[in-house]
Amino acid sequence: GNHDVLSSIFIPNDYQVLIEGNTTLRFNKNSSFVSRSPINAIGRYEEPIIFRAANKKWPALLISEVKKPSSFSYVYFSDAVGIGEGPNPNGMEINGWTMTGGINIHESPVTFKNCTFNNFQTEDVLNIISSSFILENCSFSNTYSDAFDGDFVTGEIQNCQFEDIGGDLSLIHISEPTRRTP
Repeated sequence: GNHDVLSSIFIPNDYQVLIEGNTTLRFNKNSSFVSRSPINAIGRYEEPIIFRAANKKWPALLISEVKKPSSFSYVYFSDAVGIGEGPNPNGMEINGWTMTGGINIHESPVTFKNCTFNNFQTEDVLNIISSSFILENCSFSNTYSDAFDGDFVTGEIQNCQFEDIGGDLSLIHISEPTRRTP
């Protein structure tokens, strides 16, 4: 169904988050979504999942230090402005945090299939750090800056579209994770 998120969501370790199709999450301007557990948001073409602002903007989503993979299918993300004003011109101030992405994945495997990212005012729409990922049949449009930024990642980008991107597409890079020797 349709849900208004009035305050931030925090999911601790050892949970499993399932969001089914035909769900809309409308985030308040100070409501972020932070998870230390995998998120499986599985929509269908005729029953998508929507993450959007209740009004004009919401901060961001973060998945951090999750061992099990998260999966997003037929999810429409829009209207994120990021956390921290430094890299994000319209970013929200939340407890001194800074995240350059609207959708942030940190040390967590993730798959995005048939997802749409639209109307982001963040430095990066999707920021993946030290993670493995798959982006398949996704579209990025109407962005303030970069659509995708991958740092120390291993992944695949297949059949994705980038349109009306404010940043430099040459900033899209995929690099091998650093290996430390004892």
